[in-house]
Amino acid sequence: MKGQRKFIQSLDVDRRITEIGLNFDRADVITFGLDIYLKAMKWSGCSRIYVPKIGVSDGLIRDLYHRSIVLRLNNRLFLPINWKYQA
Repeated sequence: MKGQRKFIQSLDVDRRITEIGLNFDRADVITFGLDIYLKAMKWSGCSRIYVPKIGVSDGLIRDLYHRSIVLRLNNRLFLPINWKYQA
């Protein structure tokens, strides 16, 4: 992970986006995030760390969406299968 951080840090923001495919809103702060992960690994004494594919805010929105679907299913707000629209 230290090697990856060093490589990413050597690239400017535009190259981080174009060459390695980072999102434009993350390309400028990725090295700070890597510093946090490296410090957490050092302090905990671990050699591996699980990194989620989506961020916290994305995860919260996804969770709320899934909960709303379950709530609708539980409240039976979906139309019956044989329902037909009548104008």
